[in-house]
Amino acid sequence: MFDILNPNASLVATNYNFQNSDEFKQKLEEKNIIQKFNLTSVEPKIQGPKPDETIYSQIKGFFPVIYQSEDLKIQVIYTSQDARLVVEKMNLTKDTYKSFQDLSSDITDFKLSDIKEIGLNFFGNFNLQNGKLLLLNSQLAKNLTDFSKNKNFEIVLPLDFPERNLTATYRVSKVTGGDNSGEDRIYRISVNNHFNLSSLSTIDKIEKLKEILNYSLYEEFLANCQSILKINSGEVQ
Repeated sequence: MFDILNPNASLVATNYNFQNSDEFKQKLEEKNIIQKFNLTSVEPKIQGPKPDETIYSQIKGFFPVIYQSEDLKIQVIYTSQDARLVVEKMNLTKDTYKSFQDLSSDITDFKLSDIKEIGLNFFGNFNLQNGKLLLLNSQLAKNLTDFSKNKNFEIVLPLDFPERNLTATYRVSKVTGGDNSGEDRIYRISVNNHFNLSSLSTIDKIEKLKEILNYSLYEEFLANCQSILKINSGEVQ
């Protein structure tokens, strides 16, 4: 069994339309979301020196709206220009999944009838110590003259489930270690579960959202990670 390190989750919803950022903030207040999840407003970081107050007040409306909960390790990001909602959960565990599930459900419900696509993403790192994933064809390393000069690799595996309105795209890459570094090999595995809701009625979307946010989808990710990680050089199992 390979233990996952620093697992994160994020929900991304498109066509999440409000007239402006202030309307979104008002909705959070009206639905008691800020108090319920102990959210605090966060000022977006500005690269370089902050502009004077006149210019800042004019462009502030174009900045993303950001709320976070230090207790729950959750962040909410809304960008009105892109009509895009993101809910991020850091340090995900089975015990803390429900807070991510509840917030994502409550806040997505604002515009569920408008939403066309939802992505539910998971990623985490795995320490294989001296082990090495064997996901590439052995002939590649043998026949490609410059293979030894590669700095990293990424395997992309899209899985299509039309009956679930789902495309699950897995990515596997080495983060650090291996070769002559003297460090353990750390691999990252991520999945983008992309659900197309554009053809569904609002009633069907309600049921689909329950399916999307169910913990079983995270368990499915963890099970697939185990299957991938077992394809290694044999030093770890």
